[in-house]
Amino acid sequence: MTNEDLRQMGGSLSEAYLASLGHQAFLKPWTIANPFGKPGKELSDLIVPFGRDVLVFSDKACRFDLTVPLPVAWERWHRAAVLEGVRQLGGAVRRLERPGAAVFTDRGARSRLWYELAPVGERAYHLINVARPHGEPGVTPDGWPGLTWSDHSPSDPFTIGPLYVQDRFVHVFEGRDVDLILGHLDTLPDLVEYLSSREATLRSNPGCAFREADLLAAATEAWTRSGRFEVSPEGLSSGRARQGAWKDYETSGRAAHTLRENAGSYVIDRLVEEFHRAHLAGVRAQDPSNHERAMRMLAREGRFQRRMIAAALKSILDEPDQTTFWAATVPSPTDPTVRYLWLAYPKRPDWMSEQAQEDLVLRHLRQHLVVAADTFAKETTFIGVAWPHVSAEDNLLVLEILDAEKRTPEMKAEAEHWRRQGVFAELRPEHFLHKR
Repeated sequence: MTNEDLRQMGGSLSEAYLASLGHQAFLKPWTIANPFGKPGKELSDLIVPFGRDVLVFSDKACRFDLTVPLPVAWERWHRAAVLEGVRQLGGAVRRLERPGAAVFTDRGARSRLWYELAPVGERAYHLINVARPHGEPGVTPDGWPGLTWSDHSPSDPFTIGPLYVQDRFVHVFEGRDVDLILGHLDTLPDLVEYLSSREATLRSNPGCAFREADLLAAATEAWTRSGRFEVSPEGLSSGRARQGAWKDYETSGRAAHTLRENAGSYVIDRLVEEFHRAHLAGVRAQDPSNHERAMRMLAREGRFQRRMIAAALKSILDEPDQTTFWAATVPSPTDPTVRYLWLAYPKRPDWMSEQAQEDLVLRHLRQHLVVAADTFAKETTFIGVAWPHVSAEDNLLVLEILDAEKRTPEMKAEAEHWRRQGVFAELRPEHFLHKR
């Protein structure tokens, strides 16, 4: 994205750049750039409300002046890029915690979020201050060595120590580190896991010192073993992440392997974005809160989990016979109460109207959801998505959610009816190997 593209997004270049990163990592339904708490009063540079987790970003781009003595340059930059960002984050949290507080997407505070924030007492705030040493995002001035975390000597130049807002931990990242983190942990669950673990470890283990990229490498090593992006004391040798660990990870071939394995999972991201676009365009009348809930269930799957869910979709899209409906169902790897259902539909006949096609696809989807709910009794929430075969040359996507917490005799009878008609009459298990 060019600087001209960023300028057209509004705000400063760095704020617009952060918003573009957020759209890629967090997806647009939950990425609110330049939110307002009341008319003319901006909350922060970016806010990401996602269920109980609320990520609040401040982005400060301040030129680091290398023409003055280093202690003076550092004190000026630290005050403007770090402390001012912390102050902004504190103000945002105070406003969000007020009874009845709302988040607006426009300066006049006329357009509220189209979904509700979690109740105040249930929110987990993740405060992130992005501190850049140059006015243009992505630019690192000559002589800038990067930031190091150290709670032994946090006042030293280029050193960041613990910072808090009302006892809430503030993560301070320089620009290139936030680029790296959001590029590597490009789902909300993975990022929240990293931030939560990072905070817990740094709060309870004084004496840590590290470069952020190397800490991220240590968390990635933990993920290969346990499936979680955790920052643990055990992952830090004597309080330090191994220097050069990220560079070793990049050159080892593991980074390239992960990118290849992740490629198919981005269909989930595109799906959520498309349903959001359709919702904003008013393509289908649907309860907004329920619509957001269904999309959030998909989006709360981490990148590895999205691989597993997307594999089920690929299995039916790869079927050679694309003249009929194919269906697959897969349990959520994250939530044992949730199950996903994919339905691939064929090309619309020339004689059929678009509305008739949508009605037909929706009926098939609902029939499969009813049978799935009867077949898999342990799950209580079923999310169905209808997707066109490649040969269908169509872009109709249908999202439906079935709550089956209370199964009735009528639902069972309906499921048995559709099963006799061939809906999920012969379920065959498929096994996929997913390597980290």
